Amino acid sequence: MLITNNTGSVLTLNNILVSGLPLIVTGTSLYVSDSLLVDGAYSIIDKEFGTSVTTSDAITNASIVSLPDSATTLAATNTPSTVYTITPTAARAVTTRTATQLVADIESATVGTTVEIVIANLAAFAVTLTAGSGVTIVGNAVTNASSGTFLVVITNVTTPTVSIFRK
Repeated sequence: MLITNNTGSVLTLNNILVSGLPLIVTGTSLYVSDSLLVDGAYSIIDKEFGTSVTTSDAITNASIVSLPDSATTLAATNTPSTVYTITPTAARAVTTRTATQLVADIESATVGTTVEIVIANLAAFAVTLTAGSGVTIVGNAVTNASSGTFLVVITNVTTPTVSIFRK
């Protein structure tokens, strides 16, 4: 995907999800907001300022995982952020991995380590995020024809516990 700004005005990138293609952004006066998820390579070049592009910790290499249209458990990924997409034909439960698995999934996990997950529900049926063993979900865990962003926080690594907060 190539995005070019030749207008001379500020180009703001917001709520962009790119999967399977390299993302290249060129032009002048670029601003990357806090919700750009890229699965793969990316390059941002600001012709006006060389490579100094304004960002707000926005660029994250993310895994994008399609979930089956059934009750399921989230799979492990090797990236700090994961977008799980689902197109349900009925209400579905999506269960987190256990706290022990989540702590093991995150390299060098310590108390306070965080990662984000997104559940992108692409249909008008409720998808409920349910807690695996040792996991506590705080906030609204239901998406319905929308997406939900969740902050996964490691709260104990000795006897693994994890809290997941809806953002």
